Amino acid sequence: MHVTASDAPDPGELRRCSRCLLPETYPQIAFDENDVCSVCRVHRPQHEELLGEEALRRLVDLHRSRSGKYDCLTALSGGRDSTYALYYAVRKLGLKTLAFTVDQGFIPAETWENIAQATRILGVEHVVIKHRLSQKSLAPMLRAWVKRPSASMVSFMCLGCRLGMRKVFLQVARQYALPLCISGAGEPEGSFATAFFSTHSSRLRRMLALFGGIGVELLRNPRYLLHPALPWRMVVEFLYEYPPAGFIRRLVSPRWEYVPLFRYIPYDENEIMRVLTEELKWQKYRYSAAAWRADCKISLLKNALYQQTLGFTKHDELISGLIRRGLISREAGLARLAHDNQIPEQFLDEFFAELGVRREHRGPAG
Repeated sequence: MHVTASDAPDPGELRRCSRCLLPETYPQIAFDENDVCSVCRVHRPQHEELLGEEALRRLVDLHRSRSGKYDCLTALSGGRDSTYALYYAVRKLGLKTLAFTVDQGFIPAETWENIAQATRILGVEHVVIKHRLSQKSLAPMLRAWVKRPSASMVSFMCLGCRLGMRKVFLQVARQYALPLCISGAGEPEGSFATAFFSTHSSRLRRMLALFGGIGVELLRNPRYLLHPALPWRMVVEFLYEYPPAGFIRRLVSPRWEYVPLFRYIPYDENEIMRVLTEELKWQKYRYSAAAWRADCKISLLKNALYQQTLGFTKHDELISGLIRRGLISREAGLARLAHDNQIPEQFLDEFFAELGVRREHRGPAG
């Protein structure tokens, strides 16, 4: 399977929003008479979305330990945003931080070097906990997917990862009695994975539509059902992400406080990269043209599959978010896309071989 841009809708021929860069193949998108997309029309200015640094400091001050060894956990994937979150927790907030990494088996060597450099320079203790749900899920998911490509099922290439990370979060929090976790989440990207199944504003109706849509996909491609653990993991992750997820999380960890850094402070890409390259000696994965989400091989694989089926990747979504917030121009965004969306064939050859999955030529799904 050649999952390259040449198999996909030509990105240069896609109709794109005249304000940001979201294309016509973006799920549930609509354009007005001026080619402004529906996402831009409902966008609010960045300052209205942020909770503010003062609110962040008030929150973390509640958890500062006067006698304990640590104040908080920091989830460190080794990627750009999580590494900056660790830096911010230590250098800006002055927190005694324990960094932890969930090793799901697909972290590149460069990322492990980034983790070692950051924790050494910042002087923080680092804990690594392995889980193998992703390794057990990815190969059978991909084998089923290549037989019937579907953009709506690409997000499930991470199946087991979300569940494994949540379990590790709770495990580490309980082990060290630390109810506060700071992460690099909250960057200006959307999440179109559920939009394939539902446009409902009601959370309950959206949940039911998502559940039903996934069921239809499984019936259309029964190869997923050849591995009963796959649909079971989908159900379990579903319960963690949607009601009664809140009840489940409160049950297993009543005092857990999860803090996505960029819901509080502005996402300043230039400052993030300055800190990482100048102060923490950070480097991106050799096969990733972009620095963002370069900490996991599965992320690059998913972008290749989105390119094949939709003609765009998660980078289109991030860069469009940066444009809407006035952080870069549309022209600069177009140049970024031409660079960031390059996915080397060598990476795909090597990763498919690593998973034991045969690459077959197949054009974009209809």
